[in-house]
Amino acid sequence: MTTHMTLRLAWHNDGWNGRICQNPAQNTYCVGCASYPGELIREQRDLEWEKRNAGKKFNELDRPPPCMYSASAFAEEGCEILADPPDFFNDDTETRYWEIPPATACTWPYEAMYNKEGVKKSGGGFDYDKRLEHAEAHFQSFEPNKSLVFYYANYSNPLSDDENRVYVLVGVARIKEIAPTIFYDNCSERTLEKYKGFVWQRGITSHYPEQGLRLPYHRYLDQPDILQQFAAYPENTWLCKYATKPVSDDEALGLLEQLLESARIVRDDVQDDSENWDQRIQWLESLIAELWISRGAFPGMPGILEYLGLEEAISGFRAMVESGDEQKAFSEVSDFLAGHIDYVTAFHPHEDELEEIRRTIALEHDDNLPLMLNVLSRVALNKDQLEAILSEDRFKNGISAELKDLEANPYLLSEQYTGSDGGDVIRWSMVDRGMLPSPELSGTPLFKKNSKERIRALLLETIRGNTQQTFMPASVLIDQVNKRILAQPEWKQNLITNKYLGVDKEFYDGAIYQRTEDGVVYLYALENWDNERKVEKELSQLLTASDINLPRPIGNDFWKKVLFQEESSLAANAREEYEEAIAQQIKACQRIINKRFVAVTGGAGTGKSTVIKALIKAIYKLYGEGSSVAVVAPTGKATDRIRRLLTEDGLNPVFTSTIHSILAKYGWLNPNMTFRSSGGKRLGDYSTVIIDESSMIDLSLMSALFRALDWGAVSRLILVGDAAQLPPIGVGKLYADIVSHLRAHYPDHLVELTSNLRQLESRVSGKGHGILSLANLFINDAVRGDREENEAASVEREQMIMKLHEGGEIDEDLDVVYWSDAEALQETLINRVTRDLTTEDNQDKTDAQKWGHALKDNINCFQILSPVRGELYGTESINQNVQAFKSQYWLKKGAVDGITLFDKVIQFVNRPSSRALRGFDFITRQKRADIEIFNGEIGTVVPIGKWSKIKAPNYKVTEFAVQFSGKEFISVNYTGRASDKPEANLELAYAISVHKAQGSEFDHVYFVLPKSSHSAQYMELVYTALTRATRKCTVFVEQDVSTVVNAMRPEQSALSTINSSLFEFQPVKEAIINRTDWYEAGKIHQALTGDMVRSKSEVIIANMLHERDITFWYEKPLKAADGTMYLPDFTLQVGGEEYYWEHLGLLSQPEYEEHWKEKESWYEQHFPDRLYTTEEGESLSNDAEAVIQEILGMK
Repeated sequence: MTTHMTLRLAWHNDGWNGRICQNPAQNTYCVGCASYPGELIREQRDLEWEKRNAGKKFNELDRPPPCMYSASAFAEEGCEILADPPDFFNDDTETRYWEIPPATACTWPYEAMYNKEGVKKSGGGFDYDKRLEHAEAHFQSFEPNKSLVFYYANYSNPLSDDENRVYVLVGVARIKEIAPTIFYDNCSERTLEKYKGFVWQRGITSHYPEQGLRLPYHRYLDQPDILQQFAAYPENTWLCKYATKPVSDDEALGLLEQLLESARIVRDDVQDDSENWDQRIQWLESLIAELWISRGAFPGMPGILEYLGLEEAISGFRAMVESGDEQKAFSEVSDFLAGHIDYVTAFHPHEDELEEIRRTIALEHDDNLPLMLNVLSRVALNKDQLEAILSEDRFKNGISAELKDLEANPYLLSEQYTGSDGGDVIRWSMVDRGMLPSPELSGTPLFKKNSKERIRALLLETIRGNTQQTFMPASVLIDQVNKRILAQPEWKQNLITNKYLGVDKEFYDGAIYQRTEDGVVYLYALENWDNERKVEKELSQLLTASDINLPRPIGNDFWKKVLFQEESSLAANAREEYEEAIAQQIKACQRIINKRFVAVTGGAGTGKSTVIKALIKAIYKLYGEGSSVAVVAPTGKATDRIRRLLTEDGLNPVFTSTIHSILAKYGWLNPNMTFRSSGGKRLGDYSTVIIDESSMIDLSLMSALFRALDWGAVSRLILVGDAAQLPPIGVGKLYADIVSHLRAHYPDHLVELTSNLRQLESRVSGKGHGILSLANLFINDAVRGDREENEAASVEREQMIMKLHEGGEIDEDLDVVYWSDAEALQETLINRVTRDLTTEDNQDKTDAQKWGHALKDNINCFQILSPVRGELYGTESINQNVQAFKSQYWLKKGAVDGITLFDKVIQFVNRPSSRALRGFDFITRQKRADIEIFNGEIGTVVPIGKWSKIKAPNYKVTEFAVQFSGKEFISVNYTGRASDKPEANLELAYAISVHKAQGSEFDHVYFVLPKSSHSAQYMELVYTALTRATRKCTVFVEQDVSTVVNAMRPEQSALSTINSSLFEFQPVKEAIINRTDWYEAGKIHQALTGDMVRSKSEVIIANMLHERDITFWYEKPLKAADGTMYLPDFTLQVGGEEYYWEHLGLLSQPEYEEHWKEKESWYEQHFPDRLYTTEEGESLSNDAEAVIQEILGMK
């Protein structure tokens, strides 16, 4: 049994080739907070120096670059590197220089430094003798010329984003040499005594390129769709913690299988020609064969021995396996457990010990021994996983199967097991290696390669891998499955077909639901099917139930009293329009107060919260102040917001909670944050349940809540949200589907708030209404309810686009700034925010102080948003640049995990009561250990303890706390336990993703809008970003207005790419999801015409152009020589010339006719004899045919 290693690399844009990146500014990932050794690179990086030396080999430079520890992993030549002594040495220790060979990367076992036994002293501090001892032991566990090193990049990489933080496998090589421990020179006796003077880096040199593989990420960074095709993400993320980890043979096999699959895609699909991929693939296949022998047939036996309390037998078992006596070792374990022999491998317990061992096994484990020996010993499970599987409470880890079922079908482990965290997983491949071992091993296969158990488990894992989809076409899934099967050794390869779905349907029904529509088979993970049906059932019963009999009527006077705010500026300045808007709200409230189920939807500023508060007041009027009302939300941030709003309005008795918290309280949430399908206590304490921010709730969370609710006690359910926002992170598009269903079938149960009070107030007060006017152009037609755009909307859209084209101030509340150089954007952005923060009162302050004082007064006074994490225009790069500008003083005092004092930060993981943080309560003046902080909460970094200490000249930032918005009376500590450290919880938040901003509002939003890639859908994203701003939005648009135009195209809706079947079956056409090969903005796919144009008449015209094989674009911006522009309906290319086709709507409408006359005059002036028109009417087909014939005659 060989031990291998993982080794973390900071990202390098040119393939870790021992050179400075060709374009250093483009590599924003190497300095990311989640990129070891990113902190070193961030602190020492000199971008101007890198630009001057771009592309140079490290051994040609005047000094080692800060990425020196990892960027030579695949280098052809060696170089000199260095290590500066840590500040805490505080003596004359010298910088240590040393040479590393080619193909060398450095690492250090950080987990051993902090978590191994004995490293922490009882009185505080660390035992450096123990630290060095554990480090030596770590590196001695690897064998040069035998062990493998697996290179990976941490979360800071081009394939990672805020919603899907991923590690990326970079490559693998055979270890050639492990450098010895290096010590600093000229250390003082004190340093040697206390810290031992060793450098926390050791070089790992590999046999690359002779024995190694590097995936060619660097060749496709500008083609993200191709990058995604071959990217490899380690199945077991626990192997990617703490910079380097030991890897077992079984784990190494899993990583090699993933790399093999990626290498085959690079060769066959991408057809990369950078090297001989046949040779690389053959080498991987030979490694896999080698590791099977080393792994053996029973890699789970050490875990079983530990579980049984026989730790002393483990080393002997491993020694026998390595010497080729695996079957004998297995027999000894079996015979010992059966009581036939009194020893096991090299372990000979004394008589009393033997008696206690046998007694314990008989009492606690006897019934499970056959399962452990015959099945689980074949799977590389650890002790903790065995305890979870064999426990009576295995349901807490998602296992619903009985142990006898697991013995009959071990693949159920991969189908059902959910671990304690993201790294605790049992994948299909892990089980499969145990069930179908190498023919050269002693263990016989337990299943055939075409067994129904094997195929079902792989199909199910593949379905779940398509994370947002409720279901998928079987043909697509089978293709995905077969790609994985081809990455298996030959003896395990068995390609599947649709026949398997029919022959084994009864068995598949236990985990996969099959549905056939129009001859096409679709597959659901059974939990998705069940969850949809649960939500559908409960809502249908509410919709068809009789209305609530109210004990007394609620008149207009009451509604007006609770909705109309006499003190509002609207009441004084726009009373008539305000009354009309309130009348809409009153009408809605009257219509729904007696409904058992209703959805309230509307954009930002339409008064959703006001209507909800009015409904609660009406319920109190009807049933008394003690009426049981609960308001729940999907996030802690949203819950805090609605709690504040209700408290400010005197509605303190209303119960507020996150959905997760209430599920945990009633026993529906397991400790690992998975949902229970049964067994919890029914939630029947509240007769009215209001669910806020419903658009953020995915199918699994909503169904879990619906299972928890006691529907006999719930008389009224109200969903509130904005269906035009981003779809949830998770399965389905639940709220959008509910709104669409109600609009079509139960309109009395749907409140669509369209009168925008915020827009009205901005207009009458001269503050502008450009934000919401622009946001309305990014609403999916299905959500809006108008499948066809009317003439007035068409005119408004084109007029807005023309304004955007001009740039600058679009309205009092909306500015547009164009950019083309992403590097220059950083400075432009900082300068623009600084300009906006400058007032008469702060002219004497530095620019950095202006930022600091503004955020101190109101942390939500402004927010930078970007749709991406990476790239120069992404949140990571913007945060690093803003921090360097705004926090330069405190950065000199130090940082922890890339964060320093008074930085703006965001929590990126949930810390509920089960994982609460510690801190200090300034109201009670007490320490607390029960502080709940949730994903998305924003705060300011502050010192721990007395602030006066930070004024000391020698003060260093070594720890800190955070005060969060809305919780300023609490200081939350991020120190102590590894799980509480900043790296595991916090990120800089000067810039955050649009997803992270969902549910929040900011006075001024600065939104960066780049050109989208083929796979990016920006419609809901832009809408969500714009509507986060309450006062002003400045949009930084890449290149020109076509970026905005393309983002609002119908096919750019993320909602339209999600397969769902709540109430109505809504399969997405495959070409919409997989559009890499054909998509070009404005080009209409022949099979998708109805999905890509805005009216039925335009569909007719587009289809006729397709039939004549005429090249054309839809709504492609057309610019004249004077810089003005319009948006032709169709741009045709015939005979090398361009022609323009406008289809005219109802010219009888004055506004439309006036707009058309202006547009027609523009065509005559700038593009004479190039314009053709048709008009709405019964003769459209004939008229269009005539136009086509006339244009074709021009050839």
